[in-house]
Amino acid sequence: MEDALDFDVIVSGHATPQMSGTKQDVGAQRRYYGDLSDAIATARAAGLADGSPAMTMLVRSLLHPKYGEWRRFDEFLALNIEGMIAWRAGKSPAAH
Repeated sequence: MEDALDFDVIVSGHATPQMSGTKQDVGAQRRYYGDLSDAIATARAAGLADGSPAMTMLVRSLLHPKYGEWRRFDEFLALNIEGMIAWRAGKSPAAH
C-alpha cells in the first residue's frame, strides 16, 4: 500500500522528538501492527485476559526479537496492545 502513495518522506507530528521516515519505514510500521495483532491473538488463544500483565509479557516475548530495538518499544507496548484491542473491537482507542 505504501508504494502506491506519492511521498518521499513522512514526518510524524506524534512522536517526540518529531521523526521522519521513508516508505520502507511506513511498511515496517504496518508489519508491526500486523505482528502485534497476531501476537494478541496468540495470547488470547492461550487464555490470557486482554490487557493483563501476562498478555503483555507474552506479546513482548513474541515481538521483542524483531522490534525490541525500536525506540520506546517497551514503553509503549501496553498502550499499543490496548489500542489494537480497542481498534479491532471497532472502538476508538481513546474511548475505552
